[in-house]
Amino acid sequence: RDYGRGEAHLSADCDEGDVVAYLTGQWEVDGVLVGDEEADPKVELMVLDHLQVVWTHNCEHGQCRGWALAVSPGGGVEVTGREDLVQCGPEQLVARLGCRWKDEDTGQLVDDLPEEIGRLLQTQ
Repeated sequence: RDYGRGEAHLSADCDEGDVVAYLTGQWEVDGVLVGDEEADPKVELMVLDHLQVVWTHNCEHGQCRGWALAVSPGGGVEVTGREDLVQCGPEQLVARLGCRWKDEDTGQLVDDLPEEIGRLLQTQ
């Protein structure tokens, strides 16, 4: 699905328990580079615990918080720790990924990762 801005943004279609991919390092928002200017862009995964986002007709502001996930080359995912939540802004979200959970902390991604996400994702 092709997402837009505001109420049509990917973050407006996410729920607690969804697995999402998000950008870290340096990324682009509306043609402007943001983030850590000395870090290469990469993708990380989390399982959403909660969202605190405000959507307007053309923008979104807030935080997406969840538990960090490690992914294996075969698409297995595992929560890496429940001590601290990780967070990102809605502009960092790049995908919502289907996952079949085996238990509370381990699962299997339903589909192969899109190539552009797989290239930037660090696997264990």
